[in-house]
Amino acid sequence: LSVAGASEPGPVTRVVELLEQLQSRLESDGSSEQEAYDKFACWCETATSKKAGDITSLRDKLQNLGNTIPELKGTVATTVAELEQLAKDIRENEEAQQTMTSIRSKENAAFEAEKVELQQAISALQGAIHVLRGATSAASLRQSKSSITHGEWSSVLSKVRSAVKHLPSHAKPSANHLLALSKVGDKYAPQSATIQGILQDMYDSFTSTLEQETSSEATQHRNFEDIMATYQTELAAMQESITKKERQKAEAETMMADAEDGFGAGEEQLKVDIDYFDATKASCMAKTDEWSARKTLRSEELQGISEALTILTSEEAKDLFAKSIKPGVGGAAASFLQVASAGRAAAAAKHAQEGLQAVARQTHSMRLAAIAAALGEQASVGRAVGHFEKVFLAIDNLINQLAAEQSDDESRVKSCTDQFHEIDSAVAALDWKMENNNATLDKLGRLIDAKGKEKDALIEEMTKTQVDIKSMEVERTGENGEFTQAKTDDQKAIELLEKALTALQAYYAKNGIELGPLEGGRAALVQKKRDDEPDEPAPEAKFSDKGKSKGESKGIVAILKTIIEDLETEISDGKKAEESAQLSYEERRGIAEKLLGEMNETKINLESFVTQRKQDQDDEQTKLDGNTAEKKGHTDTLVGIKPSCAFITSNIEDRTRKRDAEREGLKTAKDYLAGMSESASASFLQLRRKH
Repeated sequence: LSVAGASEPGPVTRVVELLEQLQSRLESDGSSEQEAYDKFACWCETATSKKAGDITSLRDKLQNLGNTIPELKGTVATTVAELEQLAKDIRENEEAQQTMTSIRSKENAAFEAEKVELQQAISALQGAIHVLRGATSAASLRQSKSSITHGEWSSVLSKVRSAVKHLPSHAKPSANHLLALSKVGDKYAPQSATIQGILQDMYDSFTSTLEQETSSEATQHRNFEDIMATYQTELAAMQESITKKERQKAEAETMMADAEDGFGAGEEQLKVDIDYFDATKASCMAKTDEWSARKTLRSEELQGISEALTILTSEEAKDLFAKSIKPGVGGAAASFLQVASAGRAAAAAKHAQEGLQAVARQTHSMRLAAIAAALGEQASVGRAVGHFEKVFLAIDNLINQLAAEQSDDESRVKSCTDQFHEIDSAVAALDWKMENNNATLDKLGRLIDAKGKEKDALIEEMTKTQVDIKSMEVERTGENGEFTQAKTDDQKAIELLEKALTALQAYYAKNGIELGPLEGGRAALVQKKRDDEPDEPAPEAKFSDKGKSKGESKGIVAILKTIIEDLETEISDGKKAEESAQLSYEERRGIAEKLLGEMNETKINLESFVTQRKQDQDDEQTKLDGNTAEKKGHTDTLVGIKPSCAFITSNIEDRTRKRDAEREGLKTAKDYLAGMSESASASFLQLRRKH
């Protein structure tokens, strides 16, 4: 080795330059890789932090849903219990109304029976008193000896005894009175006033008892109506409450179904997020370990280069190399192989050309073949060592081009890997979203179907209620028609009776005959046998007085007036019954219409709920369509990049190996041409044999 020419660098100097270039390249690689790792580490931190936040948020949401679901279940259970209790209370209320109505009907029936017996007894007593008083009058004594038959007296006594059974203890006649009445013989002595007094006392007692019982019956009926009104008010309140409770129950069940669906979807999403977090964390840790190992190795490599440079560039080494490396013959600049002549230079170029051609054949590189051809052209014209500047420049340009191509391939591989990862993550997220979309659509569909059936049942119930209202209206119209017709008939009958009464009384009024006080009530209907009836002796052929028939006429007038009173009472009672029936109809219709209104409100709410859920269904379908289209876009992108990415990822190692071979061949040829040592030449020749 020699360093004869000042203008030519020595071999050691060249080695130092190569070591410095290698050191610079390693430091540059370390800096670029550090930047890439920093970006990756930043992504790891961002991705894991975001996903950890998502997991925490999702767990909080699941905890809230986990607390909400039991609360809603409790609400539903409580509402169901309340509905059952309300249903029980309604049944008890209706049973109580039926019981009260049954009791009241029995009480009223008993009163009516007692009333009939009392009225019959009163009528009998009144008739008996009337006959006895007639028998003791002076006129009667002059006309004939009147008497009451045994059969008539037995009928009076039987009715009195029957009525006595229904009298309260304080109103019953004394046993002596009953005994005195029972001892009356076949013929009654009209001169005795004792019997008349007993009958009058019993008559007064019976009429007083009838009035008290009638008043008591009216009081009981008013109390019954008050109690029934209270029951019906309570029943309406309970029915309204049960409607509200059913609405609350339906709302709570809907919310609970939403919460349970959300909880299930949340659990699935939590599993996906945890798997993604674990996979990302493992990938980041593996990359960190890989970078740590590479960084350590590069540091060791740089440390070895630094130590070599320190040794080669020390003053002691320079002096030693100056002594050991002698200048060549004729003062020419020493070459790496101590080539001293143009012939030797041509031989070196020839060897370099052959080496490049060997590598070009191995790597199928047209670029190396072109440089080898250029080198052969220079060797053929006899260029000397050191005059291969164009070849050196071409070699340097090609080395840089190889480095750029390698960097481009690595960037493409990284880009493909990143794109594959992004597409896989996006498709997984979209699959989860689409699964949730389908689950939500299924839930909404089931909810809409359920509410639709509930609405259909409600419409059927509304139709039944409307039919009931129409039936009530038809029934009420019929009852009112019957009442109106009965009232008209009674009024016409009264008019006819009043005309008959006027005609009958006209004779006595015209002739100034006083009929005297009329026997009130129904007593006038109990007719006595007259003295001129067939079973009595024929009267003398003597004209009677003009007022002889006034007694009979008075009885007839009393009967007519009694009939008129009964008809008027019937009209009055009919009016009261009509008013009561109308009030009952209006009350029942009001309850039915209120119930119908509540059902209509519920129907409107159901329709609004179904409409909203259908809108939610359309929105969810739109989301599903959007997610499906987005997934297809990612899938199409994957299909588009897969061929090129598959090529670069499957050939990156082979392309790198060939570039390394090209680069090493170029460096070796350049070093050989630049005048490296015989060891470099041997190494180059060894490389040729290897390839």
